[in-house]
Amino acid sequence: MFKTLLTLWLTLAVGSLAIPTRTSYTDILKEVLKVVEKELDFFTEDYSAINVDGLFGLRLGQGQLRETLKECGQHGCDQFVLRKVTELEERLDRAANAALPYVETEDPDYYERFLATIDQPYITTYEPSSFEGVKATVGNNANYGEDNGDACYARILGTYKENGRFLPKCNITSDCFDYMRQTGTSRYFITHQLLYFILLEHVGCKENVEQSLGTKIRDIQDTFCAGIYEESKQISKSGQVNDFLRDLFLEQTVLCGSLGYEDFMRSDWIKMVLEWPDKRLGCFRNQFMKQLADITAGKNENKNGNSIPSVKSGKMKADDIMRSAYEERSSLSTMRKLQREKQMKEGCLSHTSGLGFGVFCTYLRFLVRYIPMYMF
Repeated sequence: MFKTLLTLWLTLAVGSLAIPTRTSYTDILKEVLKVVEKELDFFTEDYSAINVDGLFGLRLGQGQLRETLKECGQHGCDQFVLRKVTELEERLDRAANAALPYVETEDPDYYERFLATIDQPYITTYEPSSFEGVKATVGNNANYGEDNGDACYARILGTYKENGRFLPKCNITSDCFDYMRQTGTSRYFITHQLLYFILLEHVGCKENVEQSLGTKIRDIQDTFCAGIYEESKQISKSGQVNDFLRDLFLEQTVLCGSLGYEDFMRSDWIKMVLEWPDKRLGCFRNQFMKQLADITAGKNENKNGNSIPSVKSGKMKADDIMRSAYEERSSLSTMRKLQREKQMKEGCLSHTSGLGFGVFCTYLRFLVRYIPMYMF
């Protein structure tokens, strides 16, 4: 199964070429490394402005970087890649630790509740898997209840207060379990359900849960990620993802990809996502604000790609963008992101950029795992 998946990936990676080339493999790997470093440069310079959710993405990425180093040890790794990943992980550790007091100051209660997800590298259990032959459908219930979900997370993290005291971790109620096992869900609802079962494993509740409920957590993750993969295919079927769905696509990829669901590591998706970060800043920017700023400043491009001023047309386009943004936001109103978003400098988004960093580190681990040493 894994040979089939890798063969398909390598065929896609070289486009129309019948014979794989050394350059095609290494170019993609080096481009991913380059983007990881660029985004880390951004967070290193602006770590005081990150929030809990952006830091969660960085810690997920850090866990993948550490696992990448293990892959290098087990499967062989180019020395340049080994040195670079080691350097990136050390820089990231310093930046993430330095960000903690700023994150706490910004929202002490939220920080306390989710500290266990951001205080160290977040390492997930990676089991290489494929959805080959699996039939799944996309649900239609995207109405995730934020307060209800956060309370369920807090119960398993040991940060839920009842009658003035914290309950022990791994406190799982039937209401929470039923809510997090609900079928027919989609968008941020299903990713939150998946995260619940990732957290159960992360904080050490897995064995007790499986014994008491008679259910394997991995089986639950299989079901969720199969549905999430179908949804990812659906929202990217044109070969691109709408700006307002990119955060969701990244969330789907980092959660399922870091668990070893390697269908998310499609080369066409990797190449597509590599185009999303801002080339100058390295972060994922608020596209609406970026377009609006350019247009209201009268910056439009002629056929030769040169900027020309047009205040009147700029205002009309700005109005169109605002109307489009309102419609998009309204249609997504029932979808809550993994946690919360915060705008950093120059329209950079903390949550989306953190997720993006985690995604690129997950790509990196996959590439290092399956691209053998002799190809360098």
